[in-house]
Amino acid sequence: DLQVSDYASIVERCSGVGGGSSYGIEHSIGGFSLTAKDIVSCVTLRLDTLMSETPKVLIIKADASETEALAGICVFDEVTGLCRNRPFSNGSAVALLEQGSYLIRFLAYNVGKKTTSEGNVAFNNIQLFSGEQVSEKELNVIRTQNFKTGGKLAFKKDLAFSGKVVKLMSVPRLCNGGESNFEKSFVDSSSGQYTEYESNGESLCDSFQLPFAPHSSGHILEVASRNLVGMPIRVCLTNEYSKRCDLYVSLGENKDFKTAYYMIPPMDSGKGYTVNISNLVFGEGKSVNDLKYIALTPIPYNFFRSLHEEPTKSDGEKLLVLNEAYERGWIAFCGYKLCDARHTIVNNWSNGWVFKNGGIPSNVRILFVPQLLQYLGFVLFLLAFSGLIRQPHSH
Repeated sequence: DLQVSDYASIVERCSGVGGGSSYGIEHSIGGFSLTAKDIVSCVTLRLDTLMSETPKVLIIKADASETEALAGICVFDEVTGLCRNRPFSNGSAVALLEQGSYLIRFLAYNVGKKTTSEGNVAFNNIQLFSGEQVSEKELNVIRTQNFKTGGKLAFKKDLAFSGKVVKLMSVPRLCNGGESNFEKSFVDSSSGQYTEYESNGESLCDSFQLPFAPHSSGHILEVASRNLVGMPIRVCLTNEYSKRCDLYVSLGENKDFKTAYYMIPPMDSGKGYTVNISNLVFGEGKSVNDLKYIALTPIPYNFFRSLHEEPTKSDGEKLLVLNEAYERGWIAFCGYKLCDARHTIVNNWSNGWVFKNGGIPSNVRILFVPQLLQYLGFVLFLLAFSGLIRQPHSH
């Protein structure tokens, strides 16, 4: 069990301050309480003062009770400036670590709400555990599953990368001054929960950190918003490896909530994205925008690039295209049987299947038969070889 008072008793601010910000700490037996008003308050400990060696896997468990504030735990990497753990939830946070310098931060988020009262987060029964042999796959850090349903592709979302904006940890601020002395509204109405950004004379910015998203995978960025007054929100999906915007777009000028989708291709071997939003205003103008939902969903990007449907022809035929070099070995299966489609060459190089009556079944699977035969031959060889070994000798 970790007694924080044995290592640190200083509460700090981990965000900008507002006009009426306040924060504090109160120790108790087995834990402590953080207070915060229009600020993110935190207690920071060095990992090397708590553990003699840096573990490959660090697990932090704690009981956290929240009152008008949200609890957070961050295993802060001093090299990259990012949290290495998945968001604190269900009483635990898990981080995969390498050799380096790390801090552990316990946080209370209470930023920009329209309230005059202080928020409070009480941490108790804090425990640290180390692990050795575990991989990201075993921890299910990125849960990607694709399948077809009702003729559409569906992908399993990682809850760490998606949710209602009012539930996601954010870092609101003035874009230029960095101070958070403004009101960031959390609204609950017939339209559901959303965050309202209102800029009068100065632009507002906010950040939503997604430190685990791998750049080697493609993603779909999903943003639900509406534009009430002035300019719509601009979004920069910041690559935390290159520190550049892999995507920079302006959301639509819709008076009702609309969802926009953006495909993000694989970029590099790094990790970590931050969704940075800007509620811009020029001169003495005014901008009001509502942000409802954000999600970053891993996808098999190369699959999307290689497989697509062509527009329906006038005779009712429809063409399914695979952007791979034409080869008779590519076979289209509909369920467990061959598709009733004609295999043809498209654009003088790629594969295509022509379906009659303008319908392409939802259960189409494209397989390369020579490769399957190679695997089958290998299996038969192993079976035959195994039989020879087991055959008894005759005298």
